[in-house]
Amino acid sequence: MQHRRRRGAGGPAESSVETESRMVRGRHRCMGRSTDVMTGLLETTATTPTEAADDATAHALLSCWLREVPGWTLDEGAGRIVIPLPHWNARLLVGVRRASATFRHQLELPPLVQIAGGSPRPVGLAQLAVLLADALPGTGLRTEPLLTRVLDSAAAVAGYLDGRARDIDRLWSAAPLTFAETEQALLLGHPVHPTPKSRGELGAVERQRFSPETGGRFAVRWLAVDRDVVRHGSALDTSAPELAEALLRDDPAVDQAALRATRDAVGGDRILLPAHPYEADRLAADPLTADLFDTGAVVDLGAWGAPFLPTTSVRTVYRADAPWQLKFSLHVRVTNSMRVTLPKELDRAVESAALARTVVGARTREAAPHFVLVQDPAYLTVARDGEVLDGFSVLLRENRWADGGPRDVSALTTLCQDHPYGGSSRLVALVAALAARHGRTEDAVAREWFGRFCDVVVRALVRLYLDVGLCFEAHQQNTLVELEDGWPVRGVYRDSQGYFHREAAHGDLVAVVPGLGEVTESIFPEELADERLVYYLFVNLTLGVINALGPCVDETVLLGDLRRVLTEERSRGGRYPATLLDRLLDDDRWPCKANLLTRAHDMDELVGDIATQSVYVTLPNPLLGVGA
Repeated sequence: MQHRRRRGAGGPAESSVETESRMVRGRHRCMGRSTDVMTGLLETTATTPTEAADDATAHALLSCWLREVPGWTLDEGAGRIVIPLPHWNARLLVGVRRASATFRHQLELPPLVQIAGGSPRPVGLAQLAVLLADALPGTGLRTEPLLTRVLDSAAAVAGYLDGRARDIDRLWSAAPLTFAETEQALLLGHPVHPTPKSRGELGAVERQRFSPETGGRFAVRWLAVDRDVVRHGSALDTSAPELAEALLRDDPAVDQAALRATRDAVGGDRILLPAHPYEADRLAADPLTADLFDTGAVVDLGAWGAPFLPTTSVRTVYRADAPWQLKFSLHVRVTNSMRVTLPKELDRAVESAALARTVVGARTREAAPHFVLVQDPAYLTVARDGEVLDGFSVLLRENRWADGGPRDVSALTTLCQDHPYGGSSRLVALVAALAARHGRTEDAVAREWFGRFCDVVVRALVRLYLDVGLCFEAHQQNTLVELEDGWPVRGVYRDSQGYFHREAAHGDLVAVVPGLGEVTESIFPEELADERLVYYLFVNLTLGVINALGPCVDETVLLGDLRRVLTEERSRGGRYPATLLDRLLDDDRWPCKANLLTRAHDMDELVGDIATQSVYVTLPNPLLGVGA
């Protein structure tokens, strides 16, 4: 597989095209193994939370390696992948139960290591991680923190599986689940990431309290801040300080008399700013911000109000009876970045919400009538000498799933998540239930489910790009589907951080909102915009859905359906060039973010120039050669 740093960060490596091509030609077939009926994609015989967590982590680690690192070969006769380990005069042998056309293969665990000519023997997670880290190509790698986070992530998953053991059957069932339930059901995490649940900055007690996977609940902290150090913005008719204050004023769990007395004691004209408890403690102790507390510019009023629950992103919190979700800055590394909201991202959020209130918003709704863009229309933060102190930053997000909102909703990552003990994903459970209810075959239902998903998500985002010029880094975690009777009826995108517009549309958009995107750095050059959408919308999101449906229907059938959808959209044309669809349909290879190499280089994908924040590789175009 070809791999490279983002622009300006190094050249391409040697390709393993022949091996990849064999894997792709072997799509959706068993590699020298029996064709037993498979319920799930995670091949595991685990019976304990620790075993299940180690298997899930090993599968994700190997999946990363096979996408990102060249040099491995496929022994088709033995039905296994061979990864050379030259530093050890050894090789790693990984059985393949099913080769996937979407590049996330069903692997047999545990893998085996064969040293020199000796007998192969099983390899546990820790040894596997060490062997692979030692064999990573490139210079300047930081493998020690990578290994620490791999094992930290696995230990965290084991704890979540143990603590939520009573919930697993329900969370992986076809029964309707609320936003709160699905947001706290992502127990395994990103299936192609080596450290999806590592949060090394949090201690054991903090993880238990602040993690969605533990079913965490906590009241937010409230800071009373001098007005002259507060920076805020709002796209609404109401200011951000007024919106924040109303959260407390309208909360029935708050003793209003006590709140008034407390505010009067510290100065009643101060602005109330909600804060994540972890971040509030960090800010008070950090030498860069502690003086604000010491001088009284910021007063910690403590925890007030009914508890919120953390969602899949960890830093965004939700309460069913609140008008807003709160998206905090959080100095905790989750997957590839420290989850801190930068000043330009605060303004980008308000800019996006303001744009939605113009004629462009009307065009958006017309182009994608079954797709909803959840906005973050207001923010508060603290600034000193013109410099924003990121830890104080909080965005107010529309709470689409408050009481009375849609009832059965899930992020795609939770819907597609492997069952930790080898059973069906929730998506496969939904397909099976629909097939049983309607007396249809599972492959027919899976194909229709995917078609409806394409209608409400894929076609919608393509139309927004071609007709309006907006692009969104829509991946499995920030893209949700609302379900009715198990079918997807609406797509939803929630992440103002990943909102941009393409350069080709800039002139039209600034005619509506002068200066749009120029300060917030949300104008994408055409080639970069196409590349980001190929990875996020298609490699991460759409291929992830196809892969999850693999136990029900031949992946190549769904790839053919996707090719037909994209061919139809290209025929329709749009206001702006359809170069994205040309790349998807005609290019030999697609770009793919390399999460293992990004972590091995210890890169933070939210820091630096947008073109050099992470490592990318390329994969063979899975749409070439499939019927439409």
